Amino acid sequence: MLKCFHNALGVKTFTVYTTTQCLYCTMLKGFLSQNNIPFTEVNVEKDLLMMQKVVKQTGQMGVPQTEINGKWVIEPPFCFYLSLPLWVFLN
Repeated sequence: MLKCFHNALGVKTFTVYTTTQCLYCTMLKGFLSQNNIPFTEVNVEKDLLMMQKVVKQTGQMGVPQTEINGKWVIEPPFCFYLSLPLWVFLN
């Protein structure tokens, strides 16, 4: 159901920035996978340039961080993902 709305609203890129030991990252990836929402994972622990990008763009050092259609969602609560169809990032 979420994937249907996800595609209908034009969410083209969904990128999750993670680290290896992050419990919230694991939970977020599990939620997205269970709801058939395609995403790209970037492990910033393994890519220092991407880590610098996340900090520069968001001002945050914590993960997970999420980028949807090029717009950052800073440390969203999980209820955000439950209401994903209501959030349109299409400017």
